[in-house]
Amino acid sequence: MDTKRTLTRRNLFGDSLREMASVVREAKEAFESASEELDVFASLDTSYTLTRHYPRELYEDEAARLGIDIDEVGIDEAVRLIFAEHGYKPGG
Repeated sequence: MDTKRTLTRRNLFGDSLREMASVVREAKEAFESASEELDVFASLDTSYTLTRHYPRELYEDEAARLGIDIDEVGIDEAVRLIFAEHGYKPGG
């Protein structure tokens, strides 16, 4: 806020609205950026890293419990299905 201006209710209200709009805009941009980063299954590169980082046996146990045949659908799709079953929603 400009300290050389006379402080009036109108100035205070207008400045507050501008600040609030700026904060909301920054929060929206941060949320959208985080949503894009969280979608690990959006590209083969990120899902490949996830599925190859952990042993296949870890996924096989959970896939069997959920009735997913890893050999039929492939490891990448099986892991995506496992995450979806546990509430992961791509893009946030």
